[in-house]
Amino acid sequence: MNDYPTPWTPDIVERFNELLAEQPMLTYSQIAARLSEVNGWYFTKNSCIGYARRIGVPSRRPAVVHKARTLKPRTKPRVPKLRLIDRQFEPKPREPKPRKSGTLRIWELEPHECKWPVDDKSPFFFCAQVRHADSPYCWHHTRVSCPSFGRGT
Repeated sequence: MNDYPTPWTPDIVERFNELLAEQPMLTYSQIAARLSEVNGWYFTKNSCIGYARRIGVPSRRPAVVHKARTLKPRTKPRVPKLRLIDRQFEPKPREPKPRKSGTLRIWELEPHECKWPVDDKSPFFFCAQVRHADSPYCWHHTRVSCPSFGRGT
């Protein structure tokens, strides 16, 4: 067991059981208020509910019984709504911006461009050549970053 002080002394447990049996039935909030008056411990509604569950007191609320839903047969089958698409509109292909390799900042790079920093002084500029598959770098910088790449080892 733990060495923490507990308010659930035998006297308080006895008083708790008396309050549970009292008629008309007291709410757990009322029981907590009456127990708090006793030995200077402060009891909450939830502490009383938790203790009651631990000692096996059955729930005071009647179980909610839900009626079984009866499904009504549909008179018409459900047909999904379709949106019509205007086939006359064709988006224009995006024209590539003229770019000079090695003069782009990180926020100017496209997803398909090499992210190898060209120099180590601020501000950083990046290579921006076309990326090699499965690498953030172009073919040349992929080979620089991983010398064994492409050798079959």
